[in-house]
Order: sequence, then structure tokens, then C-alpha cells
Amino acid sequence: MLTIAHIRSRDSGIDPAYSAEHILPEPVPAEEFPYLYAPEDFLSARLESMRRAVDTAKLKVGYPGKHREAARMLFFVTDYPGGPGKFRCPGTAALYCNGMAVPVRGGEGCFSFEAPAGVLTAAVCGDAATIQPLWHGAWGVTPDLSQPALPAEEHFSSDGSVPPHAEELPFVNLPLEKNGSGLFDAGREILAYVDIHAHDVDFFRAGESPEEALDTDPGTLEQSMELAEVVPGVWRSAVPLAFRYLRIDACGLEKVLCHALFSPVCYRGAFASGDRELDDIWMRSAYTLRLCQRHFLIDGVKRDRLPWSGDLRISLLSSCFTFADSRIVENTLQILGSSGVLGHINAITDYSLWYIINQDTWQLYSGHREFLVREYPKIVTVLENLMHEEAPDTGFLDRGRWTFIDWADFNKISSLQILYFWALKAGAGLACRMEDPVHEDLWRRKADTLASRIREKFRDPGKGIYRDGTEGEAIHRHANFLAVLSGLETASEPIADLLAGKDLPEVGTPYMAAMEIQALAGAGFREAALRKLRGLWGAMLKDGATTFYEAFDPSRSGGDRYSFYDRPFGLSLCHAWGAGPAWLLPEIFFGIRPVEDGWKKFEVNPAALLPGEVHLTVPTPGGEIELALEAGKLSVKAPQGMEYFFPAGKDPGPGPFEYCRM
Repeated sequence: MLTIAHIRSRDSGIDPAYSAEHILPEPVPAEEFPYLYAPEDFLSARLESMRRAVDTAKLKVGYPGKHREAARMLFFVTDYPGGPGKFRCPGTAALYCNGMAVPVRGGEGCFSFEAPAGVLTAAVCGDAATIQPLWHGAWGVTPDLSQPALPAEEHFSSDGSVPPHAEELPFVNLPLEKNGSGLFDAGREILAYVDIHAHDVDFFRAGESPEEALDTDPGTLEQSMELAEVVPGVWRSAVPLAFRYLRIDACGLEKVLCHALFSPVCYRGAFASGDRELDDIWMRSAYTLRLCQRHFLIDGVKRDRLPWSGDLRISLLSSCFTFADSRIVENTLQILGSSGVLGHINAITDYSLWYIINQDTWQLYSGHREFLVREYPKIVTVLENLMHEEAPDTGFLDRGRWTFIDWADFNKISSLQILYFWALKAGAGLACRMEDPVHEDLWRRKADTLASRIREKFRDPGKGIYRDGTEGEAIHRHANFLAVLSGLETASEPIADLLAGKDLPEVGTPYMAAMEIQALAGAGFREAALRKLRGLWGAMLKDGATTFYEAFDPSRSGGDRYSFYDRPFGLSLCHAWGAGPAWLLPEIFFGIRPVEDGWKKFEVNPAALLPGEVHLTVPTPGGEIELALEAGKLSVKAPQGMEYFFPAGKDPGPGPFEYCRM
């Protein structure tokens, strides 16, 4: 739906597949007959396929943790009416009817047979056991014929020769031209296959920055630069590449074309303030998130292109204010939860905590209780596993495993315990929704006890702020803004002064910076929140960013600013946890947040931070919310059936919408 916010933010557009009215790229029509999978195997097979693609692309960051694998051998069962039939299978399949073998003919994934009426069983083997029967029917699936079959999951392919778990995203063709420095410039970060039309290619390099594209050292490559001649005179990259710039030395070069990959979405959300810097920040945040939607919400297009639970904290909230694509959010939560029952998610203690917190947040924004019902057993298991790691005397989580929190060097023990408190509190909220009083009472009591112990051990009673560890420990930002966000600490002037000031080291990444800004805004310190947002994301804009980075230090200059992980071009310049302003700007200017699941009821608490008009469109499960802030007045247009309120002290007035005088 096109709104005023969409129209007024058009000048900040950077996405070559942008639309506020249609899903682009247009989804390819699905085939008539679905592929069949065991429950949850489709997403597990999808993740395995993506992990293999990471290896092929020679990306340099590992993917730790245990991950659920798709079944390699399954039995699919149906009542067959009799006669000839056909099916596709990427692996091997043997058919039996009423227990008797059925001859199968064909090859290269497509097979035919003829069988009498009866119970037809397909024994399927492969990297992911899946089959596409080319007739309509109800199927069950089981790993063992001695066990009852469960209903098979159905997933549709746009090309029957490729099972849906292995399909690539659709693409948009982009021609590239040389810029003044001799590089081909896509004009913005993209993820794309590159086609070089030439007699031969002598040298090829892709880079997120000009420095990376111009570098000739093969030891500094962050992704594979292999080319293959797909047809005479056309050389294609073997894998999709994350880049803005290309360097190509070729004989008889005619043209360069990119097949830029995009998840099909519509920009349902929009933000327009008339402040070009802020509008550009919002749009580039949305575009950063757009590129990091690859079947799951991933970390970055040059990093490892896989889902991480901590990164999801930022991308989930940003998605709720941009595309509101519930399918991709829930796929990500589901696959991460499947890992969580096997061990810590991504092998990181705090990432298991973020999984619980994210599930609670998703229910607030989506109201999708059916999804919670399906995932609740995983939530219980993850929290039970965490409770087994408590120290018996304090109830604190053991820091013996990998605790990440942020790319920063400090004692993270108090931050970890605050996150644990938040996860227990979130778990109690999820148990309440599930009408599970036993777990609700257990987790709420544990959260209350833990809160008291955290305040006793880590809070400086004189200063009202949190230390990194016990008495005498240093003080960093993280424990303090996490205390506000988790509800451990209410709006606190000492903490806000601490966060707004410059006495403490800055956080290590936009991941944690977004949460610090959210804490400031939520505590009512909006101007300070906006200054910090401009200070980091505005600096990245000035650096030439078209998507936002994994980390940014404005004191570093030249090619050195792209080094990370002790590698000269290790820094990801398109990272999902850099997309925070997509939700932070709406929160700073409008103080909008759901207070009942699915936005059935929401709060609006605006702040007049700019002299001109500010417009916002928020996508929700029930439709778009439109807000406008002008000359001290707020207008709100909400879909039918939604309730909204202004905080105490505000004065709603009459009009075609409701007005809040500020």
C-alpha cells in the first residue's frame, strides 16, 4: 500500500528491486505438485544446502554449533488408486505396493512405474530424502515402517528438476559500467552472479570497497573468484558474489552483466522525515536487511550467509518495520530452535538466551500463536538446558562456554546474567500464552530471584549503575543498557547519563549500539538516542556506505578501515545487525510499540525532534499503521480493530484521526 511516507522517501531509494506496491522480484509460479519432506526436514535440508554453498564460495568464517540434519532415508506411504505413475527424486527411490516390489524406469531424477491399487511405499535415500509424486494424493512419512507415519510436509518448487530446499533466490539483471577509476560499479552493494562477455579473462576481482576490488593478492580473498565459461564468450562467477565494485582485465571485453539475487518482498514500511541523512539511513538499513534475507535472516552477504541467533535480535525487529515477512522470521526461529535442542545455539551461551527473548518478541509483534504452539517444546528444552548450567550457590550462568555479547574486550559476567534474567522473564511470558502455569511459575520465580542477586552483586548502590563484575570491577555500557531493555532497571537518569556520555569506551558493533540507542529512547532520552544514531550510521553514510557494516571505527582511515578478524578485508560491509535504524527511527520519533500480541493494542508516544513533518508507515498483521507528526500534532490512522493509546499527560483532541498535542 502506497502511503505518504513511501512517496516522500523515494529520493532515498537505493534498491534496484524496490517496490512499495508489489512483491519484487515477482515470484516464479510454483509447480502443480509438491515435493514431500519429513516434518522439519525441509528447513534442515535448506540449511545444509546453504552450508555447502558457503564451502563452495570459500567464505572464511566458520559456523559453530550442532545442527539438526535432514533424514537421509525415509519411507513415504500413500493409498494408490492403481495404474501408471511418475515421480521425481533427486536421490534414489524404490517402490513397493502392498509389500511387493514395483519396477521403476527412467533416470536423471525423473521416473515412471505402473502399480496395482493398494498401499504404495516409496523408500527414498539422498542427501535429503525427498520425492515429488506427479499426481495428487495424501502422503505419510516415517523413518521406520514399524512406526506410524506422520503427515508429510509439502513444499513447492518453481523448477521440478531442483527440489525446493536447494533452489536459489530469483534475480534482477543489472548492467554495469566503468567508473572514473577503471572499476565497474554496481552503484550499491549487491549479491550477484557476474557475467563477463569477453574472449578471455586475465584477471577478475570483486570487492565491497574499491580497495578490495583493486587488491591483487590472492591471499586476501574473502570469497571465491572462480569463473566458468557457460557459453562461448560468456564467463560467469562460479558462486554469487557480495560486492559493489569489480576489476576486470579481459581480452575483447564487450559488457558486464549481473544477476542480482533478491528475496521477493514488498517495502510495506516507510519512514520520511525531510532530513535527508535520516531518510537515507532508514532506507539503507532496510536495504541492508533486504540483502540479508536469503531463505533465512542471515548475518551478512560476505560473511557466511547463515542464520545466527544474536544477529536475529536486530533483523527481527527491523523486519517488523520494513517487510514484515513472517515466513522468513519464523523459518529462522524454527531452524535455530532445532539447533538449540542439541546444544547452545551457534555454540554461544548468550545466543541461546537471545533465542528465548526473540521468541517472546516475535509473539508480541506477530501474534502468531500457532507458531508458538509448534515451537514451544524447543523453548522449554533450551531453557531447561540453560538451567542445568546454573551455579548452585548463586543461580548465575556459568561463563565456561563461549559468551559473545559483543566484539569488545571486557568482563561479560554481569551482562550474561542480565540476559539470563531477560530470557527467564521472556520464557514466563511465553508459558503464560501457552497456559502452562507450571513453567510460568518456575521461570518467573527464578527471574525474580536472579534479579535480586544481580542487583546485589553488580549494581553500585551509590551510583545506580551496573559494574562488569563484582565490587571494584570496571564499568562498561553493555550491562547498563541491557538492564534497561530487560526491565531489570526502569528509566534511570544515572544510566541514561552514562550511556549519553563519552566517559566509557563505545560498544564494539552496530549490533550493541542499536540496543544502547533503544534503551536511551525507551527511557525517554530521545535527543541523546538520535545523536548517537547519527554519530554511527551517519558516519558510515559519509564513508560511502550503501549498506551498513559489521563494525565501524571512524578513527581508522584508508584501506585499514576494512580489516577485521586479522584479515585486510575481513569486515562485512553489509551486515544484518547494522540494520537497526529501520526500527530505531520509528521508536525515537514516534515511541510506537505493541502492547498486546499482534499489534491489537499499541502505544504512541511522539517526540518533536525536527521542525518539519515526519511520516511513518508500520506494517502489522492487521494492515498498515500510518502516523504523521507536524507542528506539535500527531495523527494516527490504524486498521479497524486495533486500539492505541497515548501515555499519561497527553491530550487527545478531535479530528478525522485522533490528535495528541505535544
